[in-house]
Amino acid sequence: MSSGEKSAWISFLVILVAFGAYFASIGIDLSASVRAGYRGAPWLGLVGVIVAVTLFQVAAHTALAARSRAEVQSASDERERLIVLKATRPAFYVLMTGVWLALGVVALGGGVWMLVQATLFAVWVAELTRFGMQIYYYRRGLA
Repeated sequence: MSSGEKSAWISFLVILVAFGAYFASIGIDLSASVRAGYRGAPWLGLVGVIVAVTLFQVAAHTALAARSRAEVQSASDERERLIVLKATRPAFYVLMTGVWLALGVVALGGGVWMLVQATLFAVWVAELTRFGMQIYYYRRGLA
């Protein structure tokens, strides 16, 4: 497994777990607040998730670099650059679809908080798509 694929796995799993937990808590809060008539904005939770993701990413990539120093220090070859580019295309379409759906949430009566959460959700799904496609292309050897 190349360092690019290991990096994609690290990013995919960290983002999946951290933001998955965040959006699960948002869903629980939203369902409870709709019944109670109040929708709060848990910005502190978002900041905590961003800090946690950053720390886990830095720690995991540092450990990866320490284990395979020569492989990580070598420049990415043409195949790896092509994999990254090919994985970005479907992620872009997912992101644009998600942003348009987020705008639909506002049109249906959601406020600014809902717009931000829906847009952040679209970015999260697009990033998972990008890293997932990178892993797929590395596994299949498609480039």
